[in-house]
Amino acid sequence: MLAKQIAFKMIFITLLLTALTVRLHASGPPIELLRQMGFSVFTSPVINFELKDLDGADVSLESYRGKWIFITFWATWCGPCRTEMPSLEGLYQEFKDENFAVLGVSIDTSGKAGVKKFVRRGGLTFPILLDDQNVVASKYRASSVPSMYVISPDWKLVGLFRGAANWESSVVLKNLKKLITYNEVKDLPKGQVSGQGGGAVDIPKDLVPPKVEIHLQKDLFTVGEVVPLEVLVSWEGDARQYVLKTPKLILPDGVSLGLVSSSTSSNILKATLRYKFPLTIEKSGEYSLGPVELSYKSRSGGAEQFSRASVVKITVEKGLVFAYLYTVILPAGALMVLLIVGGAVFYKRAKKRNNALKENASQNHDFSSEIQWVFASKMNSKGNQYEVKLLELYLKIIKDKELDEQEQDKVTRAIEQTRYAGHRISSEEISYYEKNVKKLGIYDDEEDELED
Repeated sequence: MLAKQIAFKMIFITLLLTALTVRLHASGPPIELLRQMGFSVFTSPVINFELKDLDGADVSLESYRGKWIFITFWATWCGPCRTEMPSLEGLYQEFKDENFAVLGVSIDTSGKAGVKKFVRRGGLTFPILLDDQNVVASKYRASSVPSMYVISPDWKLVGLFRGAANWESSVVLKNLKKLITYNEVKDLPKGQVSGQGGGAVDIPKDLVPPKVEIHLQKDLFTVGEVVPLEVLVSWEGDARQYVLKTPKLILPDGVSLGLVSSSTSSNILKATLRYKFPLTIEKSGEYSLGPVELSYKSRSGGAEQFSRASVVKITVEKGLVFAYLYTVILPAGALMVLLIVGGAVFYKRAKKRNNALKENASQNHDFSSEIQWVFASKMNSKGNQYEVKLLELYLKIIKDKELDEQEQDKVTRAIEQTRYAGHRISSEEISYYEKNVKKLGIYDDEEDELED
């Protein structure tokens, strides 16, 4: 009986030790190995993505499923990224034939030429993918670089390391050699995750990096107007979590920067740091403001990290003075010139006309004596002699004035009929011709009284 009890106890102990060994192998070691390499350990579903490599081929994360995958988000403008790349290349060369893969996701927005040049000069051979629109970086909440993510063979996001590291250190090499012998990771801590949602991975709040944004209330300004550009730096959690340097704003030629000021606000969920960059621009045109680069460190320790906000574009037009000049002063000036020129032409023509009238008037005064003589002969003329004299004088005057030829023909016929045919013109016609002779001959009859 005693022997049976001892045998059962031995069997139970053996089974218990076996189970503990399996459990330690299956869950404990991967977590500890990741932590020893410096990773923050948590769990989140993997978000698959597809990006183009430097040769333009499509590469999907899914194609590496079943391996331990190190994904580094980086940029050529990031100093720590450039520093750690050679060691990451060495790590890749050490384990590329094992159950291991390295992917570099560039968030450069200036095109692949610069990335390709850096990769060639650095002798990098692991796959480099282009995320110039920051689509994948946003899903993985990789707003700071460098950031290294770890995906396990059983398709879980299990670790994150912010900042640069020496990936060829003895600690990394020793622990990674053990890590790649595991095909799954169990009992990973979920921790308190940020509830971003929207198709992004869930990571612990203390791992969410600061977010940098450029704010402008409008994109149209005038020359000399102050452009009130604001840079907002925000992060979830404790406001004292990070030590930040003043953001570096990259500006094009022709843009002047005034005195930078800052203010802070925070609550239990979020901290925000607001920087004000007053800008002035003295020439009209299209301008790209930015990007903005932010350098910071966690107060809990770790390497320096960088975040970046993309450029914003604005249009600067000529100011109100210029607009007033072009829309009011110049048109008014042009109108003034037209009025002056038109007035000068009008004056010149009027003067010429007046001179002509004066000349005509002086010539018409030559008819005055004739007019007086004809009018004086009215009392002593016999028959139709006065009528003929009056018609002849009228014809002479209208010919001198170059009046209507029809009128001249009419008067000529009247003279012929009166002189040769004995025709008598009516008193109304005599009055008509007398008035026209006085009017056209510029005759002053104030002292002459004509008797009918």
